[in-house]
Amino acid sequence: MKLSRGEEPNVKCIKNVYLGEIKAVEHQREMASWRQVVGTRISDLTRQYKTMRSDMDLQVHQLEIEVSRLQQQLTSCQQQLARSQEEKLQIIKEKDSTIKELQSKIDNMETEYEAILHDSLDMLLNKLETSRLQWEKAATSFHLEQKQKLLEFGLNPLEI
Repeated sequence: MKLSRGEEPNVKCIKNVYLGEIKAVEHQREMASWRQVVGTRISDLTRQYKTMRSDMDLQVHQLEIEVSRLQQQLTSCQQQLARSQEEKLQIIKEKDSTIKELQSKIDNMETEYEAILHDSLDMLLNKLETSRLQWEKAATSFHLEQKQKLLEFGLNPLEI
């Protein structure tokens, strides 16, 4: 089919319209493809987000359980420490009391032994004094007898 010269600009115009429509359809197809890619990517990111969120929630829950367990363990250890410290203080008080009691007994025994020693020494001194007096009496008596015997023999005891 042959077109006349007057129809040629119409053809160009129609061609341009069709080309515009083709470009619009291609653009729409590209946009649809892009929307599908974006939609798929959004779906994938949403799924990844939900998975990460679920994992994080699980991890948070596990950590909360661990914190609770550790707090209970800490409380238990603190109570045990307090009991141990109370027991230690009680033992120290008992030992201090026992030491004071034993020191008091030692002091009393020392006082009693000192009194016994003084009494024994006083009795010994009394016996020594009694013995000294007896020895002096016996010695004086012996000297007088010997002096008498020397005088009987005519000897002067002061010259000897």
